[in-house]
Amino acid sequence: MSDAKDPRIVALREATLPPSISAEHPMAPFLRMDRMPHIWCPTCGIGTVVKCYAKALEEADRIIREYALPAHTVGFGVKGAITWSPTPVRTYRDYKRTDFGAAELSWLWGVNRGVLTPPGLDEQWLVSLAHTDQDMAVLTGEFEDLARALRS
Repeated sequence: MSDAKDPRIVALREATLPPSISAEHPMAPFLRMDRMPHIWCPTCGIGTVVKCYAKALEEADRIIREYALPAHTVGFGVKGAITWSPTPVRTYRDYKRTDFGAAELSWLWGVNRGVLTPPGLDEQWLVSLAHTDQDMAVLTGEFEDLARALRS
């Protein structure tokens, strides 16, 4: 039985909520809401992690658009990444067309500014309960500094 037809999940989704709780998560555009069996409170537990992660993704997307970078964001769970390819990577051939020089530059840029992410061919991050919006702002701020430097 799919989640969409599971009567327990349907009942949860259709439950009347107090006016102080919104049925729509503020980061719904970044989430697969059809896969969510419950409503996450954006100010507690996993909701804070999802909010922090989604805000970082949203900010990275803004930077990519503003500076016309040949990159895009990828999100999976609470792991995000900036991939240096103007189109989504779907196959090995797509992956081989990734700009590995820009990826290495991005990683080195961050390391030299105190932002330590896993070394790899995309700018990756993983958000935990220990992270705050300010922590993620350090990551996105460093990314915007790089974008500004690339375009100056």
